[in-house]
Amino acid sequence: MKTSFKIYALIWAIGFAIFNLVAFVPVVSIEGAEISSSFVIATIFCDIMFFAQLGCGYFAFKPENKQKVFYNIPIVTTSLISLLVTIVVAVVLALIPDVPNWLTALILAIVTLISVVAILKSHFVAETISKIDDKVKAKTFFIKNLTVDAETLISKASNDEAKAEAKKVYEAIRYSDPMANEALSSLESEITSKFNAFSNAVASGESLEETSKALLILIEERNNKCKMLK
Repeated sequence: MKTSFKIYALIWAIGFAIFNLVAFVPVVSIEGAEISSSFVIATIFCDIMFFAQLGCGYFAFKPENKQKVFYNIPIVTTSLISLLVTIVVAVVLALIPDVPNWLTALILAIVTLISVVAILKSHFVAETISKIDDKVKAKTFFIKNLTVDAETLISKASNDEAKAEAKKVYEAIRYSDPMANEALSSLESEITSKFNAFSNAVASGESLEETSKALLILIEERNNKCKMLK
């Protein structure tokens, strides 16, 4: 995701430069114009949010896993919205005459605090979803892996009978409940052992009826227990 972040950082740099040019050039170019303390405070808060937003972008694009980057998109979105809100509030405060410096700083500090809380909340949601996704992947690995092996086994069948039995086993595994449970670990080990025996029989062209029947019974038993454990 390094390339994605480089593009993101380039866009950020252009936005940062444009903001500061738009903020300072009109003031500096007007003869006799003075930069007020309130304007400086407002600009500093905006620049802080700009760099905070860049940090959020770096964090969001850091994972190599595309799925996790997708989960981090709300962090980038929230930080962008926070930046825009800070700029709008800062502009309003800078345009209002005779606003006390302490009031400008206080209002922008509150906006910043709310923004930080919103960004942290987005991060927490992204982390929670990512952890749930990892758990689901771990729990569905057994059936998904077995499905791939069963599909591959069809092409290895040495005759029509073996191919028919391999397809039957593949269909049974394919439509099995994908979710695993610790209570099923011993049964799944037995299924793995039977599947290995079935694979050897398919490859060698041995009689498959008894082996496939035993394997299908175990798969059915696992499906029934999955329903019971839900």
